[in-house]
Amino acid sequence: MATPSTDGGVADDDTPTSSSGGGFNILVAGLPHDADEAALRSMFAPFGDVKRAIIMYKANTAQSRGFGFVLYGTEDEGKRAIAAMDGTTCGGNVLSVRPSKHDGSVEETNTLFVRNIPKAVAAEWLVVTFERALECPVDIVKVAPGSTAAVVTVTLQLDSVAAARRGIEKLHLKPFADLYSTIDGAPPLAPTPAVAPDAHRASVIPGMLVKFAESEQSRAARYDRGRAARSSTSAQPASKRRAPEPKTSMHPVPNRRESPPSPQPPPRPPEAPPGKGLGPVVSPAPH
Repeated sequence: MATPSTDGGVADDDTPTSSSGGGFNILVAGLPHDADEAALRSMFAPFGDVKRAIIMYKANTAQSRGFGFVLYGTEDEGKRAIAAMDGTTCGGNVLSVRPSKHDGSVEETNTLFVRNIPKAVAAEWLVVTFERALECPVDIVKVAPGSTAAVVTVTLQLDSVAAARRGIEKLHLKPFADLYSTIDGAPPLAPTPAVAPDAHRASVIPGMLVKFAESEQSRAARYDRGRAARSSTSAQPASKRRAPEPKTSMHPVPNRRESPPSPQPPPRPPEAPPGKGLGPVVSPAPH
């Protein structure tokens, strides 16, 4: 069994949240902030078999970041969607649709990375709450600081990958308080500081963001690939490296080694001879 990475690993905010890849992944930017994943799937279903449609969310508010990913089964389906949807409008926004740099593959493990858990809930009540919701044994691997002072991030280990997959479907975007309120005898949740944009109306903790946790082996392999890529770039011959472009200025810069010549005063006009050039000379009248 793979050892989970307790910091979430691949489950950062710019990667898909669930399921493995095996197709053609496209990035859809410019989505309205009220669009959900069901609407995204429906929008791109006419162009092929949508294996997964997800929207990326802000960690501290669980609100849409305005972009998502759609995974198709084949490259032809993805390119057909790009040709049809790029530049179209949705909810007044212009969509930008292009192939994603991420291939859509996510390692599925039996471990979940869960954001936006109220900080005041004790670990034993976390176990009770998640076991009731997921209907399977749950172990708390790690509790780490969250995106705000009011919440923590929890790494859960379940009994199987299938259970983790069901956990994402049941928990993603759902407020933890909705699950906790069904537990008999649980201590009441203490009031928490507001962390949502509508803080002036209600003090709420946003819905949970749930993803597969990356295994330590995969995380180490990803770091090794990154180091290898950086090393290959630095090892290139100087002749193949792109030389920095010279800085240009709209105003010429004087050569500091050679001081510019001091400006010379303009030549003075020649003095006119007495009595010439100044008009007639008038003698004073005799007294």
